[in-house]
Amino acid sequence: MDTSNFTQNLLALQAKLYQFAYRLTNNAESARDLLQDTSLAVLYNERLYTPNTNFSAWCHTIMRNLFTNQYRKTQRERAYCETMSNSMLVFHDSTVDSFSDTTEILQVLELLPAWQKESFVLHISGFKYREIAEKLNLPLGTVKSRIFQSKQQLKLQLQDFI
Repeated sequence: MDTSNFTQNLLALQAKLYQFAYRLTNNAESARDLLQDTSLAVLYNERLYTPNTNFSAWCHTIMRNLFTNQYRKTQRERAYCETMSNSMLVFHDSTVDSFSDTTEILQVLELLPAWQKESFVLHISGFKYREIAEKLNLPLGTVKSRIFQSKQQLKLQLQDFI
């Protein structure tokens, strides 16, 4: 299939793809976004399409995969937000014996500058350095440095717990 024919087939399929996107998202705006992402992905991956196969099924599969990936990403972010909102922090190097100890640790954590605390909380929540760098749009070295500095400050402030 040549490029112009490929594009025409994609344009002809837009209404069906929108209907499928709407069934997946149950939201008109999200369906339009998903349709746009799908159309871009289809055009970008034109070279991967096998001629004389079901073009519609190929496009629908791309849309379903994009939706699934976005859904999983949203679930991970929601889990992170719940972790942050509950302030349930797990410290791997020490054990906390009482509620007052936990309160004191959280108070010391609040003393960290926001830019430092954000990286550190993501780190202790289980995110890898690279994931934190991507999430915060920072260089990897900056993330490592901030987490190291946070640990040093917390060790100094929490000497009684170590």
